[in-house]
Amino acid sequence: MSTTFSFKEVTQSKDFDPASLYQSVPFTQAFFYGEWQRYVGREVFRFLVVSSQNDTQKQNDVQKNVESNMESVEGMFQIVLYPLISGKRYAYIPYGPVIAPHISESSFTGLLLSLKVFLKDFSKKKNLIFVRTDFTFSHSFDPEPFLSHIFTKALGVTYHSSFFQPRNEWYLDLSQSTEQIFQGFHKNTRYSVRVAEKKGVSVEIVEKNLSDFFDIFYEVLSETGSRDSFYLHPKEYYRYILKACDTDKNAILVLSSYEGIILAANLVILYGDTAMFIFGGTRNEYRNVMPAYAAQSATISYLQSKKYRWYNFGGVSEDVEDKKGHDSWRGLTAFKKRFGGNFVEHGNFYDVVIQPFWYVLYVLYKTVRR
Repeated sequence: MSTTFSFKEVTQSKDFDPASLYQSVPFTQAFFYGEWQRYVGREVFRFLVVSSQNDTQKQNDVQKNVESNMESVEGMFQIVLYPLISGKRYAYIPYGPVIAPHISESSFTGLLLSLKVFLKDFSKKKNLIFVRTDFTFSHSFDPEPFLSHIFTKALGVTYHSSFFQPRNEWYLDLSQSTEQIFQGFHKNTRYSVRVAEKKGVSVEIVEKNLSDFFDIFYEVLSETGSRDSFYLHPKEYYRYILKACDTDKNAILVLSSYEGIILAANLVILYGDTAMFIFGGTRNEYRNVMPAYAAQSATISYLQSKKYRWYNFGGVSEDVEDKKGHDSWRGLTAFKKRFGGNFVEHGNFYDVVIQPFWYVLYVLYKTVRR
C-alpha cells in the first residue's frame, strides 16, 4: 500500500472550507478572505491536498493487477500573489497550508515533498520568485524538523511586511466560566468595565446590515488612525468588507455609545470556532467613560453565549517593554493583554525558492530597509 498526494484547484466556496479540517484555523484561509484579496486586485488560487492509497493485487486466475483507489482530503490552502519590481512576483499562503489533524507523521514527509514539487511548477507558470508557506497545524508531533529539511527557512529580516500575518497573537479561552474570565482581567480592566457601566455606556452587537453603519465605523477608524498613527486601507476596502460580511453572515459590529454618541466601533470576524477582532477604534471625546473596555467586555459575553471557543485579539508585540516598537503598537498590545488570555506564537516562515538570484536580491533589499 503506497500513498500519493495530488493537488486539485477549486473555485467554489462549497468546495473549500479549511474549518472543516480544523475548527480553529485562522480566517485568512477562509474562502471569503480570498475574495477580499481579489477586491484589491490580487490573484488568488485555492487547492485541495488529496491523498490516494493504491493497493495493487495480483489475481491468480487471470494474472491481472487490480487497483483500488481511496481518496481523502489531507489539507487545503489559499495562495495570494503579490507584485515585485521588474514584473516579478511572489506568493504567500497566509497561515496555511492547513493540514488535516489525521495526517500521520510517517505521511507528512511525502506530503511536503509533493507540495514542494507542485509549488515549483505553479510558480514557474506564474513567474514567481518564491512562495512563502505559513503552515497551520494541530498535530502532536513537531513539524519544524520536516519543514527545515525540505523548504528554505526564511530569514527574520524578511518577516517585516504588512502583507505577512503577525507571528504573535493574543487569544482568550472562552470555554472558561464568565466569572473566571472576568477575574482573569487585569484589575484596572475590571475597574474600567465597571466605570463604563456606572457612566451608562451602552453596547450594541450588530449581527446583520453592518453596512448601514459604515459611515460611523469609518469615522471612528479614521479618528483612531490619525491619533495613534495607524495605517488605514483605502476607504472603499472597508465598505466592501462590510458588504461582504452582510452577504456571508460571518461578522459582528460592536458599537459602544454614550449619551447617544457612538464612541467605539469594532469589527469581529467569525470563522470556525474562533472570533477575531480585526478592525476597530475609539473617538477622541469621552474616552474617560471607557467605551473601548465596554465594547470588548460585551463582545466576550456575546461570543460565550454563541459557544465560540476562542477570541483572537489579533497581533501583539512579543515584549510590551520593547522600546524599539512604535508607542501605539506597544499600547495596543498592553490593552489586549489586560483582558487575560494567552500568547500564541506562530511558526517560522518557510519558502520554496524558484529564482535564487532574485530571491537573494529580495532578502538584501529587506535587510537594507530594516
